Amino acid sequence: STAKCPNKTQLCWGWNFNQAGIVDSALKTAQQTKEKCFPKSKHAVLIGFSNGGYVAHQIVKDCQKNDFDLLISIGAGGSWSKNEKKDLSKCGSLTLMAGKKDKFNYEPIIEVGKLFKDHKANVTIVEYDDGHTIPEKDLQKVLKSVMPK
Repeated sequence: STAKCPNKTQLCWGWNFNQAGIVDSALKTAQQTKEKCFPKSKHAVLIGFSNGGYVAHQIVKDCQKNDFDLLISIGAGGSWSKNEKKDLSKCGSLTLMAGKKDKFNYEPIIEVGKLFKDHKANVTIVEYDDGHTIPEKDLQKVLKSVMPK
């Protein structure tokens, strides 16, 4: 997130991701952080959990240019108009991770995954046996499959 919380000491996510600039601002911050923290690295993965996961898959949905080898969205379904006509085949690689016990997000993640596939996105859906959590072992498997040794 890039927005200050009401207490002004932390950063908070808003809930209106259709608000102009939220996804743009998050992507810009992530890319700047990548350059600052890993200036010599040629490979990077952007991981978002919950609201941050929604932002990660919005980057692909909006076909925004970015420097990440893979975007991973964990625990985030999101919204999508079934009437949109987009070809996402050249919009980056995305992994959607869905906890089978995540009662609020599991089905929406599977649905949004189908919509990405319908729009020719390079998307993988990984299901894991937990709720609204970051599945460390499953995430490590995904990362090992894309990051060079």
